[in-house]
Amino acid sequence: GMRIGKDLLKKDGYAVAIIGDGSMTAGQAFEGLNNAGWLDPSKFIVILNDNQMSISPNVGAIYRYFNKIITNEAYIKSRQKLKDLLKKMFGESSAKFARKLEEFAKGLITPGVLFEELGFTYIGTIDGHNLKDLEETLEKIKTIRGPVLVHVITQKGRGFKPAEDNPTPFHGISPFDKITGTPIKKAITKPNWSKAFGEALIELAEKDEKIVAITPAMREGSGLTEFSKRFPDRFFDVGIAEQHASTFAGGLAREGIIPVVSYYSTFLQRAYDQVIHDIALQELPVVFAIDRAGLVGEDGPTHHGVFDIAFLRTVPNIVITAPKDWQELRDLLYTGIYSGKVFAIRYPRGTVIGEKKKGFNKLKIGSWEVLKEGKDLVILAVGKYVKKALETADILNKYGFKPTVVNARFIKPMDYKLLDELLKINEYIITMEDGVLKGGFGSGVVEYITDNLYFNKVLRFGIPDRFIEHGKIELLEKDLGLLPEQMAEKIKKMLLNSNYKVVC
Repeated sequence: GMRIGKDLLKKDGYAVAIIGDGSMTAGQAFEGLNNAGWLDPSKFIVILNDNQMSISPNVGAIYRYFNKIITNEAYIKSRQKLKDLLKKMFGESSAKFARKLEEFAKGLITPGVLFEELGFTYIGTIDGHNLKDLEETLEKIKTIRGPVLVHVITQKGRGFKPAEDNPTPFHGISPFDKITGTPIKKAITKPNWSKAFGEALIELAEKDEKIVAITPAMREGSGLTEFSKRFPDRFFDVGIAEQHASTFAGGLAREGIIPVVSYYSTFLQRAYDQVIHDIALQELPVVFAIDRAGLVGEDGPTHHGVFDIAFLRTVPNIVITAPKDWQELRDLLYTGIYSGKVFAIRYPRGTVIGEKKKGFNKLKIGSWEVLKEGKDLVILAVGKYVKKALETADILNKYGFKPTVVNARFIKPMDYKLLDELLKINEYIITMEDGVLKGGFGSGVVEYITDNLYFNKVLRFGIPDRFIEHGKIELLEKDLGLLPEQMAEKIKKMLLNSNYKVVC
């Protein structure tokens, strides 16, 4: 798009797109390559950074030698002149035939025929750590007309032996020992939410061979490593192909399999169309395990999982849930697997809250849980914010207020019977969630209040209408006014001032 934009505005300069080998499995990558090959723009270069985590062709003397030949200026000029001459003398068919011969010869020793077929001149493979050769190659390809793809081989973790030997843990790093590469972590007695999910899924899969797990290139991060080892025939890593993961799950469900698809919340956005058309529309019983829901910390604005409640709430035929603790995660997973419905379970990053019990309990779909009885004021909280709601209630108790606290574990459908009861006896309704306010759980409560002609006063806590930057989760929550003491103070002001207004 930038290249064509420059052409339309008659601007000079190159447009260079850099893509990792893992991302080449995504449909959009090939959509872009196909479009570029058709438009045939010059001064457009795609650099494929292949760090051998996905695509792994050989890197050796013959490749380096051949690359020097095909980037030789004399070769490039002769190649172009021959193509122009053949086309002028014999038409398009002869030029295409010559190109096929050239592609066949190159295909014998290079892996780039696919890209040539898409309309690119393929250059590769190149040692990405040999800067002299790389710079020389990039300089020479400026003379090539049409789009060019440069295949660069790099090594993940180059220069740090622990990362070279075991690159996966260094994909997203935390503090580590500079000598050994071992992560520096505080002593943790409980698993994180991802591991708790993976362990529960294994327990259920041991008893039901129809249960399978699917992930789009997030086996380790989603807590599915052990599952993949225990049930290799029932584990499917489809690569960075979020759209396909959902449609694949739908196909499995159609045949009577019970698919559990694990996504990071932020990556589920890519599969929204498939969730709607390939699963929800057809009411196929697929369980979505939505990891990293809410703020995720240092990964920043591209990875905060704050939109899933809002975009899933609009889809018919889907159940949306959020566990308050470890055991409820297990219970919701069990409930979802045997619900016969499209079932989403969202849970955050970090150490799991609470404890687990033996076994699983089936929960009534749409049921909430009153955790603390009070009067005049009710707090409806979702997921990890249930704990914050209880802490906020304790602070409000010191001010003389006695809020009711409800675990709204079913975001959709809501517990309308309980909600009606609460609306009739509580003037003030507070909602808490780790997702965007616009279109989120709190919005659903407000919609119900408005549609049913209630006149309760509502205060919503969640993510405001802006992208949230990098930072430790607690610091981000403090900046957003989402710590228990901050929320308690805001609630107190509302209770003491009937004209109190909040701008979200």
